Amino acid sequence: MDALKTKWQLSKNIASSSFALLLPGLLTALFIFYISSNRLYPDNKHLTIFLLNFLQIYMLGITIVKYGIDQVILSRLKSGNQIILQDFFKKRVLPLTLIFVLTTWVIKGSFISFFLLLCLPIEIFIIIVSVELNISNRFWTSTILKLLGYPFFFILIYMANALDHVSPKTVLSLFLISTFIRLIIAFFVRNRGEKEAVAELSYYVPLQQVGNFFIFRLDQVIIAFLISISLFADQEQVGYYLFFAKFPEMVGSVIVAMAPLIYKRLADKLNFSFSRLFSDKLFLFISIGLCFSQILICFFIFKPANIENNVQLFIPFLFSTVFILPVNLIIYIYYKDGNLYKLNVLNGISIVSGLLMLILSVVLKSSTLFSIIIPFQLFIFILFHKILYYQRN
Repeated sequence: MDALKTKWQLSKNIASSSFALLLPGLLTALFIFYISSNRLYPDNKHLTIFLLNFLQIYMLGITIVKYGIDQVILSRLKSGNQIILQDFFKKRVLPLTLIFVLTTWVIKGSFISFFLLLCLPIEIFIIIVSVELNISNRFWTSTILKLLGYPFFFILIYMANALDHVSPKTVLSLFLISTFIRLIIAFFVRNRGEKEAVAELSYYVPLQQVGNFFIFRLDQVIIAFLISISLFADQEQVGYYLFFAKFPEMVGSVIVAMAPLIYKRLADKLNFSFSRLFSDKLFLFISIGLCFSQILICFFIFKPANIENNVQLFIPFLFSTVFILPVNLIIYIYYKDGNLYKLNVLNGISIVSGLLMLILSVVLKSSTLFSIIIPFQLFIFILFHKILYYQRN
């Protein structure tokens, strides 16, 4: 009887922890779906695209500026402790923030760059605090901190839109407000244990982080920085594309959040054999479920008007959905084995293949070919892993 109670309590704890890990990402994805379907600003497609592009640029900035510190904290920090921030921010965060902000200023102008300069260092601190909390099994405290991020920001802009017509300045001001609120709370909830220096990082880590970002989002980065790209008929079609692109993002966030459960079940047990992976019932269940959910969300729950006219843009995202989990399993295996150099090589080959597909889509002026960039990159990633480095039986 005691053993049964212990097993039930363990299952309940795992379920609670899993829900805490998933909740912020799922809510964020739902709000982004709502925005990208143009329901928040139905009469202002330019504002919708501005907001989606800002978020994409911001996420890229986070990937660059955080310098892979989240993975390093997970691997080195002890429960209840915190890292020493001063050197890490002075040597890593602030210089990288300035480089990214200056680059963005050249491409996008001073308006967005100003908010990036203010928010990115704060965001890195909040990420560090969240990872520290998760290591200490303070999952719900970390979840509350994350819920005050994108979900709270989306609630603010929804309320502002309901009260009055909003502008890009209003949107970014509310984003800044939500960021400062989280900063204050992060100071109070942070672990109070011993401080450890874990900021000495190989350049392979941030290089892999940026490469990983590009193999999943190269198309959106191109749109974010070159919004006038001539492959799309009009701003409305760009909006459809960004809407379709949100589901693979949600899938990726769910898989990363559930990594302790999914990776252990699939990568370790299957010893990384793709023939066995694609015959595994759990993998097939996840893949079929995600594809079905994508169709349901895109064409029934958050269906934008006239979306059927752009269905050719949608199909490649189904392939991306299926490839996301195998690619993440490859990344997991290489991190586990410490083969970051090989992982960077795979990222580089994949990105080059994506850029070649971009050139082809521009030459042929085909938005359909443009939409193939991400699934093509992911396929190349898996293929070259198999060709170059796959040595397991």
